[in-house]
Amino acid sequence: MMSSEHWDRAAERYSAFVREGRDEHGRIYEPAVRELLGEVAGKRVLDAGCGEGRWARELAQSGALVTGIDGSGELIRLAREGAADHQGHMNFLVGDLLASLPFPDDCFDLVLANMVLMDIPRIDAAVSEVARVLVPDGASVFSIPHPCFFMGDWETDSEGKHKVLRDWERVREE
Repeated sequence: MMSSEHWDRAAERYSAFVREGRDEHGRIYEPAVRELLGEVAGKRVLDAGCGEGRWARELAQSGALVTGIDGSGELIRLAREGAADHQGHMNFLVGDLLASLPFPDDCFDLVLANMVLMDIPRIDAAVSEVARVLVPDGASVFSIPHPCFFMGDWETDSEGKHKVLRDWERVREE
């Protein structure tokens, strides 16, 4: 699992990667995510693990009322900066997807968890919270990478586990 401190350090670089259109894998799977999301105008949408807010901006442009939540304060800062053109349609907050979400029951029509669940050690906790905040006939859309995309440079952590380093993850502590 990547910590919020990791994402705080990588936030600027990751945001540039996304905003400059360098996410080649995204171009492959994002049309399917859009199709699954369907018509979002007027819907209350939770962007769980919103990162720098790219999906939130797209959803708001399509008429959704979006709340983005992410564990990284730096990514939320960047998401808020990018939301200037969508005042009133987007709200962002720092929060832990493994804890109780700070929302009442049945308050979202749709939840998007794009490329985040694979980084969460207790998917059951996150999915339970998503189910709690969804209205009874709401929908949840998530995406995770296929293992074939985990190719590239590898790093071994302190516990001897291997992980791939994506371009924006090459941030090291000074």
